[in-house]
Amino acid sequence: MEEGFMDKVIERAGQYVIFNAETGPDVATAKIADAADPKKGKFVPELISFENFKKDKIKIGTENVMKKNYSKQETIDKHMEGVLTRDYKADYDLLLDDYNKKIQMLAVNPPFAFVKVITMIVNTGKEREVFQFENENNTPDIEWGIIKKAVEILHSKNQGIGDFNSHAIVTFNGKRFDIPLLIERGQIRGVTNTPYSWLERLTNRGDREGHHDMIEHRSYQNTPVNKLSLTRNLAIRFGIDFAKVQIDYVTCTMKELMFYSLDQVLKLEYWYRFHHGLSIPSVKEFLDSLPKNTEEKKVELPDDGIELPSVQRDV
Repeated sequence: MEEGFMDKVIERAGQYVIFNAETGPDVATAKIADAADPKKGKFVPELISFENFKKDKIKIGTENVMKKNYSKQETIDKHMEGVLTRDYKADYDLLLDDYNKKIQMLAVNPPFAFVKVITMIVNTGKEREVFQFENENNTPDIEWGIIKKAVEILHSKNQGIGDFNSHAIVTFNGKRFDIPLLIERGQIRGVTNTPYSWLERLTNRGDREGHHDMIEHRSYQNTPVNKLSLTRNLAIRFGIDFAKVQIDYVTCTMKELMFYSLDQVLKLEYWYRFHHGLSIPSVKEFLDSLPKNTEEKKVELPDDGIELPSVQRDV
């Protein structure tokens, strides 16, 4: 083996881009798809008003009472009173809850998931930058700019297998979600002069040179461990308490979502560095170095002495 080979491998492994995307449901795009092919099942379910819902329930209830053929009018009147005076709000709330769950499912299915937050750590081996871009209200121009900028960063740092200065792209489930998201939403928003064919190559399963998708970056593909979330992987491997930053995607604020995304990439970076033999702090030191709230601040990894500058919002 070439002398100093492992040092070179570790040096190259220290050049990477950690990438994470958080999303929201794009109902407008889903409705366009529904209108284009109305015979297929709808991505956006119909939602009737409470008034119409109540009318339908009363109509059905009345028909059911009449079908019983009660012999006495007072019996009919009693059952009809129950139909007319019933509080249908609880039933409607169940319908509304089911509707909202189906809408939220759009957020995990490109192309109906719009880019809400993208967080990236770029490590050159000497310098380290954090970028975070936000698009709270699904604004087309803002999403266009985020995708354009994110792809430019990824592509400019990843020059291919033959280039020793190439940065690895590191994700968790990125081959099935984060990278396809950039492709789908980029095309929807009309992001041109973008290397879509290169992005598609990053989705190739088994490719561990240009794109390190940590969900598949191990040899035991069919074991239960492979199917665990990032949360559980970090917990069982390193004892990292991830639960403290779990959020409700439906009700969380934009600030909370951005903090959550930053927390994700920092912990994913820890796993990647450990996996490639790079220097890391102890788990306790690492946890102590993480941001404790949603305020922007510098974060230091003790063993490296590398600082994460305040988040840059270029978009």
